[in-house]
Amino acid sequence: MGQVVGGRYWLREHLGRGQMGDVFRARHTKVPRQFAIKVLHPELVRDPKLCARFEREAAVAGRLRHRNVISVIDFGETAHSRYIVMELALGPSLAQLIEQGPVDPARAIRIAMQVCDGLHHAHEADLIHRDLKPENVILELENDEEVAKIVDFGLAIVRDGAGEGNTRLTTRGMVLGTPHYLAPESAMGKPIDRRADLFALGVMLFEMLTGQMPFAGDGVQVATANVGARTPTMASRAPDVVVDPLLEAVVRRLLEKRPQDRFATALEVHDVLRLIGCDRRAAAAVLGIELAIDAAPHAPGPETQIATDEVAPLSERGRGRSAVWATVLVMLLFAGIAGVALRSRTAADPIAVVLAETAHDDVPAAVAAPEAAPDPVTAARPVVTPRRADPVSAPVAVAAPVTPATPIVEARPVQPDSLLQLYASVGRTLKRISDRRDLSADDLWQRYRRIRIQHAITSSATRADAMNVLTAIEREVEARFLSPLL
Repeated sequence: MGQVVGGRYWLREHLGRGQMGDVFRARHTKVPRQFAIKVLHPELVRDPKLCARFEREAAVAGRLRHRNVISVIDFGETAHSRYIVMELALGPSLAQLIEQGPVDPARAIRIAMQVCDGLHHAHEADLIHRDLKPENVILELENDEEVAKIVDFGLAIVRDGAGEGNTRLTTRGMVLGTPHYLAPESAMGKPIDRRADLFALGVMLFEMLTGQMPFAGDGVQVATANVGARTPTMASRAPDVVVDPLLEAVVRRLLEKRPQDRFATALEVHDVLRLIGCDRRAAAAVLGIELAIDAAPHAPGPETQIATDEVAPLSERGRGRSAVWATVLVMLLFAGIAGVALRSRTAADPIAVVLAETAHDDVPAAVAAPEAAPDPVTAARPVVTPRRADPVSAPVAVAAPVTPATPIVEARPVQPDSLLQLYASVGRTLKRISDRRDLSADDLWQRYRRIRIQHAITSSATRADAMNVLTAIEREVEARFLSPLL
């Protein structure tokens, strides 16, 4: 201690030791500010290839400027080592929080969403962390708000093709990272991409929700299990902990053995976690599962965990779907009894209607159950024309009597379940296209993500508009991609 690095950073306290180097708390000799400095291990300095990678990745990490990422401020070298200067995060690590036991689900969601935001920012800069773990997430208080910050990009790699040149600076077959959080492809020394970080995020979420890791054992045993063993259920690892089935479904997808079976981006994970907090039915649809709710009525808030929920594949239908339909019908009937009148609507673009910020939508004055309603899963999906203004409410003066036109018969109203299933189906199709690294569907992704599904299912008019948009996307997919998506 007391050594001055780079002529201006006074090392004050040793904070920790990692695979790549030691981390110190340092103070600038002229500016009253503290920093964290990582000094590369002396034995690693003798490897010119590793030093070149360390320097290159420090330069890339230095471009990261995000609330949920610790910024790299400076980089330099001494006669015997290399060092990186980073902002100093004051707060406990996520590992220290997990040591206290399972994390409250609402808090776990908030932390995971922030980690997703930081990862997405790094991934967009073509930087893969490769050593994401609870020890590398610092929980700092900013204006009484808990902010998760990702630290230590010391093992990060620059995606091939990023920056100047295409030279890969990692050693062939080199396995770096903490074994418990290694994605299967990384553990086997195969090429990796951003989805390796998502696997590590899945392990972290498993820990937060249960207080346990998916597999027990030493590093080698766990890394081996991550490659070949079936991911255990959370109940088997923590029998006394009740875990939200939607959160467990997210974790299980993150922990898929094959990268193409996981979420494609951290942004996708963030969006699903957000839906779990505000619209559980929409989240279940995006995950491709059915959320069967207990017969007792529930009105959960955004941070309420429902212990009685069960997750079942969409193909397994029964009492769960009946309960959902009964709830929807009762809600609509209540709206009709309350005397909610139809408001007139002008013709509008379907996408604009789906994205409308209005808090109230058209509600039918009365709802009558159809005599033989077809199954929304198997019935054909019609393209429904949005409802126009009621001609009675806006009379038009005419010069002479005219023969009344034949009334237009509207298509069968779109039911919420049908819309949610189509939304999930189109999302899975677009994901399979993106998994093939086909960028020609990016415009379709943009249109898809602009649909606010939790708003779209609230009324018959917005459901019809959203159905039109999704059907149009589905038709364009069929027109552009003629080969079957396996």
